[in-house]
Amino acid sequence: MDSALGVGRRTVYCTDLYPAFPGYEILRNHHKCIRRPSQAQVRSAIDRGFLRAELDIVKPRAILLLGAETYAQFYRYMLQITASPGLEAIVARIQNVDLPSYKGAVVVPFFHPSPANPKFLRWFKRWGSRLHDSPLIQRLSGYLDS
Repeated sequence: MDSALGVGRRTVYCTDLYPAFPGYEILRNHHKCIRRPSQAQVRSAIDRGFLRAELDIVKPRAILLLGAETYAQFYRYMLQITASPGLEAIVARIQNVDLPSYKGAVVVPFFHPSPANPKFLRWFKRWGSRLHDSPLIQRLSGYLDS
């Protein structure tokens, strides 16, 4: 196997746009939840090149964007295009959607896989028992097997 970075890999890379833990916030019901990074924090992280450096090292064949916010921010800052509204529609038509690429990696938007995300739960109820048949896995497999 070639030892050059990224060569010979079948890699889907998942990471955050903001490379630091943003901390917690306390909700009205006194529960603690993870704070979302602000637009300014995400923009600052992108401007510093952290994610670009990661992707240059890993050289994935696919970049899986988990969640509507990551999808919108990656498109805006990394691809410099506007994300289409309606992540649910894109995921539903994933087999027929023209997906952009970033440095040779296909960019695939998807739901954030949280049990608190009703869109992900609906998707998982439909495909969970036969995940290998899901349009998402079929689409990703095409990029990883080539």
